[in-house]
Amino acid sequence: TSDGKFILFSSKRNMDMETEIFVMDIYGKNQKPLT
Repeated sequence: TSDGKFILFSSKRNMDMETEIFVMDIYGKNQKPLT
């Protein structure tokens, strides 16, 4: 059904956004100077 495709698409999009936030978080931590 089209509903199933929409749920699959939105969940994949959410996973992509979570991955982006995770990568940005790791990148941000790595960029912080060690004090």
